[in-house]
Amino acid sequence: MTFFGMLETPVGTIGVESDGEAITRVTWMRVTPPAVPSRDPVLSEALRELTAYFAGDLRRFDVPVAIPARPDATNAVLSTITSFRFNPAELGGRRVKQLVQMPFQFSLSK
Repeated sequence: MTFFGMLETPVGTIGVESDGEAITRVTWMRVTPPAVPSRDPVLSEALRELTAYFAGDLRRFDVPVAIPARPDATNAVLSTITSFRFNPAELGGRRVKQLVQMPFQFSLSK
C-alpha cells in the first residue's frame, strides 16, 4: 500500500510517499491535492523530521528511505543533497520564502 502526505515548506509544498516501511518518493507539488489523513507511522515521522529540518532543528534524517536504482549522475546529486543544511534566506533581517541559497558541490567518479 502507498501512503502520501504533504508539507508546506519555505521552498514550496513537498509531497512524500511511503510504502509503509520506507520513504519511496519526495517531490515538489505543483498542485496541492486535498489532504488525506495517513495512518502510516513512517510517513508521519518523515513529515515530522522535515518540519524540524526546515525549522533548523534537525540536520540528519533517521526515517528509512528506499531509493530505486538511478543513473550515476542522479546518485551523485542525491548523495550530495544529504549534506545540505537548510538555512532560511533573510532579507533585511527577516526570513523570506522567495529566496533560498543552497550552495553545493558534487562530482562523479568511477
